[in-house]
Amino acid sequence: MQFSNECSPALATGLPIRLPTGMLRSVHHIALNVADMNASCDFYGNILGLHRLVGDEVPTTLTALVAAGKVTNFKTPDGIILDLFSEPNLRSPHPDPTQQFTRANHLAFDIHSEEFDLAVDCLIANQIKIDNGPVSRPTGRGIYFYDPDGFMIEIRCDRIDEIYIISSISDWHSSQTLGIHTTPSLKSEGFIHSSTREHILWAANKHYLGKTDLLLIAIDPQKIKAPWRFDVVKNIGNFPHIYGELNVDAAIRWEPFRQNESGLFEFPF
Repeated sequence: MQFSNECSPALATGLPIRLPTGMLRSVHHIALNVADMNASCDFYGNILGLHRLVGDEVPTTLTALVAAGKVTNFKTPDGIILDLFSEPNLRSPHPDPTQQFTRANHLAFDIHSEEFDLAVDCLIANQIKIDNGPVSRPTGRGIYFYDPDGFMIEIRCDRIDEIYIISSISDWHSSQTLGIHTTPSLKSEGFIHSSTREHILWAANKHYLGKTDLLLIAIDPQKIKAPWRFDVVKNIGNFPHIYGELNVDAAIRWEPFRQNESGLFEFPF
């Protein structure tokens, strides 16, 4: 689901936004349009000796396209993926290959999942032309945009399998009946609090000590219908916030959330 710019605390400040050096971790993949897939596969696979992905090596999201001959994937020794996209009607901007032109589809940079939303904020704040996104898919999230010369760039992140919310047993039972879950913070702050595994015990021990009727609920972010994003909590880290009612069918599982003999919460899963 595309995210509303109005939900971003960083954009609301009106201050310049830049990505810190090192936040983009690596080139994740390079995608090229090719006019002759067979010739290109021979060039990159046989002549240049790149490893061609086959069978279970092919990402599940591309299996059908690979089987149809529309996409072929290669891998360099350092792990960068080269995606070839079949475009049989492709014509060169200039018949002379010594005249510079590009048939590249896009260049993709990898970023940590918790920092993806900051990258989106940065693009919007700097009025970068967006082609598509943010988009969610089984492999994670991505956004496509253009550099000053019109070359398409992607920033992508891996999927997050689970985030967690805390609820009283009675509130969750009521939510299951209604099909939606809400909290007082949605009205007072505009979002439902949730946490990653890294921060959920910190949140529980800070806000819920002494309470005994709690559930820890694991949520699949890919199934959340409301907009959600990671926001920075100063001096602590990045927390996923859900900007709307939570559909309960996004819940994967839930268990009683209890404190141990030392009086601190323990992860139940």
